[in-house]
Amino acid sequence: MEKLYDSCATEVESRTYFSPLKGNVLFCSSLFRMMFTLESYAAVYAEMHENSFDPKVLAKCLWGDLYFNADTGGFQKTPPDADQPRSFVQFVLEPIYKVFAHCIGEEKDSSVALQNKVGIYLHKKDYELDAKGLCRKVFAQYFGVGGGLPSFIDMVVKHIANPKENAAAKVEALYAGDQDGAVAADMKSLDHTGYLMLHTVKQFHRPDCRSFDVFGRVMSGTIFRGDRVKILGENYSLDDDEDMAIREVQNLWIYEGRYRVEVSHVPAGNWVLIGGIEGSIKKSRA
Repeated sequence: MEKLYDSCATEVESRTYFSPLKGNVLFCSSLFRMMFTLESYAAVYAEMHENSFDPKVLAKCLWGDLYFNADTGGFQKTPPDADQPRSFVQFVLEPIYKVFAHCIGEEKDSSVALQNKVGIYLHKKDYELDAKGLCRKVFAQYFGVGGGLPSFIDMVVKHIANPKENAAAKVEALYAGDQDGAVAADMKSLDHTGYLMLHTVKQFHRPDCRSFDVFGRVMSGTIFRGDRVKILGENYSLDDDEDMAIREVQNLWIYEGRYRVEVSHVPAGNWVLIGGIEGSIKKSRA
């Protein structure tokens, strides 16, 4: 299969930043709670075939103008038949469409037979759910934990630099002060004992919609509840500090979608939601 890929697979141009072949594109549906990358989907196929092939190689054949030839058992750049779909349609989309069709319109016995064929075994009461609920149950088993959540985690770990590795580049792009000074040095080393510096990016309204809380990243130092912090406005400069305010941090949360986990302090490298300082920040977004 490696030779086959070398001869026919779709090449990704170096200037292309996002591509399913690079593993940094995630296919997902929040409605049906499923997600996958080409590599994670290929791993599902490999598991169903007792790992008789390398899923990483198959993944590279699931995108672009490639077609599967059933007679030769390989992939090629030209369709073997006039109505032959591309490999992504044949191996990825059509099986998903078939799951939807069986969950929505087929009889239970037919649906169970298809699910058992691919290793999906549901409880009897699951078949009493509506079509959306049943699809969620099926995809949760088909794609694994959380409907494919490990594929998202793997993508983040592989393609997003950790805070410490990316600190220097982020400081050079965002910080307008002296890049050789002590403050910049603390931010570039992500020193949690250094000067407290935060970069705010957005404001989120509270559940009662009466006030906003500020979301940002701790660039250096550690922020504590009760700290008095200087908020530098857009027009602030070392020569003119008029656009500056001092406010007390009243609340700190780790923001997790619908949930807020209140904490007492947050060290450098982490995102934090801050309460009590929104009055001095004019924009809802940076």
